[in-house]
Amino acid sequence: MKPYLILIITLSCVLAGCSTTSLKTDSSRPLYEKVPWEWLLGHWDIENSDGKKTKVHWWQPDPKSDYLIGKWEHEDGTLTMEIAGWRQDTQTLSSHNYGSNGMYTEVNFTEFMGRRKMKGSLRGRESDGKIVSGTFEAHQISDGLVHTRQVQSDGTVVTGKMTRVSAQ
Repeated sequence: MKPYLILIITLSCVLAGCSTTSLKTDSSRPLYEKVPWEWLLGHWDIENSDGKKTKVHWWQPDPKSDYLIGKWEHEDGTLTMEIAGWRQDTQTLSSHNYGSNGMYTEVNFTEFMGRRKMKGSLRGRESDGKIVSGTFEAHQISDGLVHTRQVQSDGTVVTGKMTRVSAQ
């Protein structure tokens, strides 16, 4: 699993300003009216402390949808597609990313420390067959900058920086 994939997923909610508190308080409105997905929309560059770089483009297929689609282009040429959405019943932001050579990533954010920071579990398989699991955190620093931190089960720590290149 690519650490930058997890970074993007995490950023989805961080940038959108999701919080379990804000999403729990008003169940009378459809989710797409409560979650400001626009914070994540657009083109982003991701750089990680392990030297890996990637690009991602997120878009919302329908303005009334409660999910985003992400297209990832990794520096090794691997392409992956992501769907990220809110699970109202479990109060979880979940992201699923699939690509070539058996590659996948799943991140489930369950801890929301304010509107700009979140943490959750991650699990995936990298294109070389390596299984990765651990925790992932995302912290929105500004509208165009997100910092991430992944702690893998083997103790490896990978930090990342996500920078907005353009909106839409």
